[in-house]
Amino acid sequence: MLFLLTTWTLDIIFGATWWVVSKTSNGIYYILYGRNNNGKIVELAKTDNESSKKIIEDLLEETKKQKEEIKKLNENISVLSDYMKQQLAKSMSNENN
Repeated sequence: MLFLLTTWTLDIIFGATWWVVSKTSNGIYYILYGRNNNGKIVELAKTDNESSKKIIEDLLEETKKQKEEIKKLNENISVLSDYMKQQLAKSMSNENN
């Protein structure tokens, strides 16, 4: 009876361990290499380098434009905040008089 319980316990432990290791290795492989819908490994062709460079350059240019726009918006926010503080101070001083 003890032999049977030991066998079942070891079988369950090794089965669970095998399942965890298998799923973990498959997950890591998927994260590193990825797969498309057909189950084939996704790879970029060497001919895509020119189009990729163009896309990256366009994205960098767009990012620069967005940074400039963000700077302008931050300046406008600062101006509006100062104006609101001045108006609040004026209204507080008028209420005290």
